[in-house]
Amino acid sequence: MDWRRTQMIFIVTLLILNLFLAVIYFNKQLSDDPDTIGNETLEERLKADNITYPNLSSKPTNGAIFTTERAAFTAKDVSDLSGQSITLKDNNKEIYSVLQTPIKAGKKGNRFFL
Repeated sequence: MDWRRTQMIFIVTLLILNLFLAVIYFNKQLSDDPDTIGNETLEERLKADNITYPNLSSKPTNGAIFTTERAAFTAKDVSDLSGQSITLKDNNKEIYSVLQTPIKAGKKGNRFFL
């Protein structure tokens, strides 16, 4: 068999394979892209999923931004916590507490209260 002919067959075969793989790749990209799934608004998607929500206010609101830094607790910090067993975790940055007498929590509307 002629080497040039064999070389040409390999080149054509690899080009066809590359085109096939490119088509598969782009079809997958298009099907996975959330922007091409639909042009529905959030409200339309919520309605389609039977999700209800209260009317939201369009008035601007003011609020504060709270930021914190994790601090390590000492035995003195938790000594005032009575009626519970305290365990400090994560290098004394988390308090794990088990109440000796459980407190019953109820639900009123969409809020929990003690």
